[in-house]
Amino acid sequence: MLVDRCRTPSADDSWSGFATFVRETAEIEARNTGFSDLMTTDYRNAPTLLDLRVRVQDGIDALFRAAQDAGAVRTDAVLADVAMVQLSIATTIDTFGGVAPDAFRRWVDLALDALRAPEVAREPLRARPLRGDQVR
Repeated sequence: MLVDRCRTPSADDSWSGFATFVRETAEIEARNTGFSDLMTTDYRNAPTLLDLRVRVQDGIDALFRAAQDAGAVRTDAVLADVAMVQLSIATTIDTFGGVAPDAFRRWVDLALDALRAPEVAREPLRARPLRGDQVR
């Protein structure tokens, strides 16, 4: 499972494990494989899917807390912020995927940057900004 793979390297670099998970789940969402559906659907009557979501959520929690404990994530950020970031990434993909298929990568980088601790160096943005005609 992706979240487990991201936890392994994060022992030495907690930011990398957390950021890799966010980036990879965005890539999964861009391929329309249902990651946001897994994380937002009511599965009270589907225990196998509910168990899978709980495992993913627990993994996200561990990645986030490890990065925060290491000083890589801002101290005033909370785990619910990660859920909002992931949902906004899914919305960006839905909104702009047809006119700018790579635009979500820029939003992922900006969103991750917003979660980084203020004293941590920023990473370069990996994608070009949207053009005016793409926004329209």
